[in-house]
Amino acid sequence: MMINVKGKKVKKRSLVTIVVVVFFIISAAIYYESLFKPVDNNPTEKEVVIPKGASTLEIAKILRNKDLIKSEWFFIFRSKFYDDGDQMKAGKYLLSSNMTTDEIIEKLKEGKVVLDTVKFTIPEGFTVSEIADRLQQMGIVNKSDFMNEAQNGVFNYEFLKDIPKDRPDRLEGYLFPDTYIIKKRGKCS
Repeated sequence: MMINVKGKKVKKRSLVTIVVVVFFIISAAIYYESLFKPVDNNPTEKEVVIPKGASTLEIAKILRNKDLIKSEWFFIFRSKFYDDGDQMKAGKYLLSSNMTTDEIIEKLKEGKVVLDTVKFTIPEGFTVSEIADRLQQMGIVNKSDFMNEAQNGVFNYEFLKDIPKDRPDRLEGYLFPDTYIIKKRGKCS
């Protein structure tokens, strides 16, 4: 009776090779699948500025540095794979760490930028001083600068032309109660 030792070794090596290959394939599939998921489930919003003319690689580096994507190469692959002619647009964005790579790409292609605006409401009955207080609390103006401008400013509106500059609280009753949206101008003092 002869025992075929050589055949058993070949079968054993083949089995080990198959197990190793299957392990790597499964590991790669799990890793690839994880790349489709958000970085984390916390909805932490981060401001991201995409410069005009930035390449996909530059955008990927910006997003990776902000911990919004897991992999630069995956971001590049996904953005090129789904390239429908729309380019990612420059601008300032609010992106969240619970967004998927595809959601981020879509937002950048749509150009849904953050507008540098401030929204505030002047309630009916507010005095000029109360308006100045509210705007200063919001960081929009310095109260004394606002009060000085309201009293001494030059206004090119027909309904304001006959108001004397020496009238106390010159614009009292002329500032319309409403909700306003204005463009930010930088840091207020």
